[in-house]
Amino acid sequence: MGETDIPVIKKLYNFSEKELTILRGSSSKRSGAKGKGIFIAGSQRLVIQIRASKYELEIVDPIQYEEIYDEKSRFIKNKQ
Repeated sequence: MGETDIPVIKKLYNFSEKELTILRGSSSKRSGAKGKGIFIAGSQRLVIQIRASKYELEIVDPIQYEEIYDEKSRFIKNKQ
């Protein structure tokens, strides 16, 4: 989601400024912001944090996998 999308989703879903702050954080490079969002079910809203499983992280981001789990990823080829 880019900054140009903010006015559209704000109007479409009637998001508060606090909710928009959460959504803006989801697209930033700040640590811990990845995977945050808002789950809407009927009139209820819930802030959620989605995390990849160990195996999913190894596939999607093998460098971060190695940093977190201190294990070699099977998906990084040795440079020779």
